[in-house]
Amino acid sequence: MRRALHFIFQQLRLGNPWNYKAPTLMAIPYFLMLAEALPVATVYFDLAASLGTILGIAGFGYFLNDLTDMEQDRAAGKPNALAGLSLLQRGLLLTGLLALALLPWSYLPLDRNSWWLLLLEFGLFALYSVPPIRLKERGFWGAVTDALYAHALPAALAAYTFHLLGHFHYPGFRHWTIVLVGWQFALGIRNILLHQLQDHDHDQRSGTLTFAVQRGRGRLLQLIRWLWVPAEVLLFAYWGWLITPLIPFFFPAYGAFLLLTIFRISGLRGEALPSTLRERLYRYLDDFYGEWLPLVFLLALALSSPWLTGVLLVHLLLFKNGIVRSWHDLRANWRRLIPG
Repeated sequence: MRRALHFIFQQLRLGNPWNYKAPTLMAIPYFLMLAEALPVATVYFDLAASLGTILGIAGFGYFLNDLTDMEQDRAAGKPNALAGLSLLQRGLLLTGLLALALLPWSYLPLDRNSWWLLLLEFGLFALYSVPPIRLKERGFWGAVTDALYAHALPAALAAYTFHLLGHFHYPGFRHWTIVLVGWQFALGIRNILLHQLQDHDHDQRSGTLTFAVQRGRGRLLQLIRWLWVPAEVLLFAYWGWLITPLIPFFFPAYGAFLLLTIFRISGLRGEALPSTLRERLYRYLDDFYGEWLPLVFLLALALSSPWLTGVLLVHLLLFKNGIVRSWHDLRANWRRLIPG
């Protein structure tokens, strides 16, 4: 069991969505539980089913990507999770991932729009990875496809599912969701372009024509800095403004996060503040999205109904989060706060 979990979370990289994508995606149901006034009695089942399908869909995406990248990874000397598995083992793994992705929909509400979103998600996985189309190697279209299936579509599906659960109670849902999807798309473009910059040398050696290989490092970095990061920040700020009628402390919470982050880095750890664009984005934006945004929504939920405090406790136990990480920083570095 331990070896299987290590394979799934480390080699297949399912630990990445667990730590970085799932918490942000779960924040969407957390907010809509408040906005849609969902009944407390079923929220734990709703959230468990949502988490299951998030992980299953992400796992299928990683599986398909590794399956179609084996030759390129071998040529570039890059590890591939499926390379050492037999055909039977791959089949069993694929079956398990699809079951995890699809079985929760026997409980979660489905309508025609939900089916289209699911079909589009799985279709984009195939278009991105599988020859002969393989959009991964078709420049900017590959980045667009990745941003859609990894960020924008999962956000839309999560939002729409909980809107169905709430029986369309939230009147601002359409506007809120359009801005949410736009923000997630800009974030997804930024993330995949940074990832392609990191993999530039591997992709060049293997002959994989990503957008980064086609355009070059310098030009791509300027595109990220002057187009996609401003778009992401503006859309996130607008999305936050739409949230403030229900959660008036949203922007003060982000300000407190920035101050705490600076204190943790320079005050507790005694380290230099982030200097590169990548480091600043990870520390000042991504850490808030994944580690604090869900907690802001869960705090609002707990204030609306003490019965929902349990959801906050479960989240703190399951996911990497700002409270636990700040506590670990304080325990490890508290002596720095003592003069002399």
